[in-house]
Amino acid sequence: MLSGFPVWLTNALSPNATPLWTTSDAAILSFALLSLGVEILADAQKSEWRRQKEQGEHNEKFITRGLWSISRHPNYVAEVLFHASIFALSCRSLVTPGVPQSAVLLSSISPVFSYGILRYLSGVPFLEKAGNKKWGDDPAWKRYTSTTPVFWPWARIYA
Repeated sequence: MLSGFPVWLTNALSPNATPLWTTSDAAILSFALLSLGVEILADAQKSEWRRQKEQGEHNEKFITRGLWSISRHPNYVAEVLFHASIFALSCRSLVTPGVPQSAVLLSSISPVFSYGILRYLSGVPFLEKAGNKKWGDDPAWKRYTSTTPVFWPWARIYA
């Protein structure tokens, strides 16, 4: 419910209250589609890596190539960016006469909620804990986790 809140609020508006699309909207939509594409690419890269491992084409214990070389969870990064894009796209409609300013504030919960859940509650902590349990003493794992950001590729945060 929270992740779709901006869309729900936007759809609750009268069609006459929503502004016409602009170049900014097209740019935000393009970014949303790019984010979705990056999420699909990250998942495809991991699937292909698993297939190659099962076929005996490599003996790597964990994936470190492609998008996985710049973030340990690139699929989650892209998902958060997708939710942020949807929020941004909804904002223009929500900042119209007759819509309370609190609507935009409430809508901002969506990308923050998605980030918080994935980064601190479900996805990343669970997978990081499992990785540390399996490969914690492996020098390759230590190198990967000390040189590849845990989430945002541009933020050098490794834990």
